[in-house]
Amino acid sequence: MVPKASGEASYGVEVDFIPWGTSQREINPDGTIKYTCTNDADCLGTRLHACIARNHVSLYQNHHEFFMVVCTGSQADWTTNPLGKVISCSNTIPDAPDYPDEGVGLDICGRKDNSDGNAYLEEVIAATDTLYPEFSAASDPLVIINGRVNTNANAQLKTEVCKAYPADQRDGTPCEGITGTPDTSDPTPVLSDTVKVQVYYSPLSQKSVDFIKLNTRDNNKGIYDLLTPGTHGNAKYNIEFDYIPWGRATRIPDAQGKNVYTCPEGDTDCLGTRLHACIARNHVTQYENHHEFFMVLCTAMGDNWKTNPLGDVITCARNVNDLLDDGPSLEMCAKNTNDNRYLDQTLAATDIVYPAITDTSDPLVIINGVRNDKALTDLRTEVCNAYTGASRPAVCDKPLVRVQVFYSPFNDKAITFIKQNVQGGATGLWDLMLPQAGTVKNLIEVDFVPWGQAKRELVEGKQVYTCANADTDCLGTRVHACIARNHVSLYQNHHEFFMVVCTGSNDNWKTNPLGNVISCSNTIP
Repeated sequence: MVPKASGEASYGVEVDFIPWGTSQREINPDGTIKYTCTNDADCLGTRLHACIARNHVSLYQNHHEFFMVVCTGSQADWTTNPLGKVISCSNTIPDAPDYPDEGVGLDICGRKDNSDGNAYLEEVIAATDTLYPEFSAASDPLVIINGRVNTNANAQLKTEVCKAYPADQRDGTPCEGITGTPDTSDPTPVLSDTVKVQVYYSPLSQKSVDFIKLNTRDNNKGIYDLLTPGTHGNAKYNIEFDYIPWGRATRIPDAQGKNVYTCPEGDTDCLGTRLHACIARNHVTQYENHHEFFMVLCTAMGDNWKTNPLGDVITCARNVNDLLDDGPSLEMCAKNTNDNRYLDQTLAATDIVYPAITDTSDPLVIINGVRNDKALTDLRTEVCNAYTGASRPAVCDKPLVRVQVFYSPFNDKAITFIKQNVQGGATGLWDLMLPQAGTVKNLIEVDFVPWGQAKRELVEGKQVYTCANADTDCLGTRVHACIARNHVSLYQNHHEFFMVVCTGSNDNWKTNPLGNVISCSNTIP
């Protein structure tokens, strides 16, 4: 990590410290934020290292972060006086170029409740939020090398880093003589009771928009129904979906030290990126995760998304199936170019992605900690396959075949069609529609729509129904309608199938359509 004269690390190594771990963040009743850091009173050490780690992104080279963290964190009094050596460390670490008085600024930044320091805490929280599985005491510290968790690096960091170098480039470097290669096999998908999805993207990229639109209602490649809110606000089916809207954007300080944000795909003033950042990061403290999902979907699917990113935010906030109307506050957040805290947080989260996001890999989808390119075109299958067997939602098993039958229940051809489905019928679906654990075993859905040639007229202000084929009083049509539509809310599709087949195949069906409905209900599978 010793720097060259030009300022970069001599051997092409970048080390990023993300100092949050198992710390906690809570909202007080008055709306202020309370940080509780592990073994760190007032979060002084955590805040100082956050100041060092995130400040380097704009102001100095990566090796500076490395040596400052090592110097401060290795002092004998680090846990009792975290700020005690920050100034002396700043003056003694190997640096190029040198940053005079930088230690004084870091000392101020690390102090209790310093606003700049707390902003950097928010950035390291955002980066830590993306980890899978969740950070725990057992995994602290967690080391990731080139995108892979490396538990050996806790005790043999140099060896594991050198193994990540190509073997033919180790001679003449501090890695000379170290043998071995890193694990480059395809990572095994991780199954979990709760599925965690992260999407790193540039919001106005057409590929990103296409991916977001996968999740429109009734698209069998998306997960709209999986993110339906449960009774307690969380998504009903144990899924956490996080959008990280930064992608290929850049943040560079100008001559006065002010950060300048540039977002790709014609996102002028970063309005679209900032809006989605406001939605994505604000949900962490203000509302449930599914709100983020539906708000991103609603805003990005409008025809005017690329030309007027804020055009639908008010309407979307009113219409999403959720808890609050936050449209005005989100619009204000997106327009506020002087407050880019949420952009900084999505930048921090994107910084840890390896390899870096490019035009080719934008958007990038990670499911349960593993990059998944198949999810770009079939998100539903990849999410459903990430559940353990016991936790896999029934809605994951949507029918492979859907049959719809439009008919007049007393029509002889319709009756013949129904009768072919009785048990033992060679041309029917009886065996394919048998249930297993409450759902159709073979993923077939058959919907009967009993109306056919019937008519409805308005006579003296009253609806009069006339059903075809001498269905007096529409009894046969009505009972099949009761069966067909009632199953939607009360029972499974196979129940509808067997009830229609049982009632419609009886010899007295046309003369007494209600005659066998009770016995059928008691005998069908």
